[in-house]
Amino acid sequence: MEFEATPTIAAASGRGNADAQSADRVRQARAAVDGVEDRVVEAAERARVALTHRRSYHVLLPGMAVDVPAGQLGALRRLPGVRAVHGVETLHISTVDGGPAQRVRRCGRGGATGQRAADRRSEGLAA
Repeated sequence: MEFEATPTIAAASGRGNADAQSADRVRQARAAVDGVEDRVVEAAERARVALTHRRSYHVLLPGMAVDVPAGQLGALRRLPGVRAVHGVETLHISTVDGGPAQRVRRCGRGGATGQRAADRRSEGLAA
């Protein structure tokens, strides 16, 4: 799930060097993302959305990986602080040279909507 928050990388210096001011801005941005996460989790509890936290993200995409029953996806999307919900599924594919199968996770729109894989568009693959 993606939060309505600014990623921490946006607060870093664009020059590639870390000074005290840049480090302070990154800490503040991280705290802001943490605050949104806390509020989303609290809202999920109030709305009785049964989510299981897997991992938090701050740097490039503010959000968290969660497991949630398919019947509660709509409620998850409506929680305050949630910008989007992106589904993930695991695929098994072979390499081009016929080598051993690779495990790949599909990330993108439609992954949690129940659409068939062939019907999906605008997706990426993450290894």
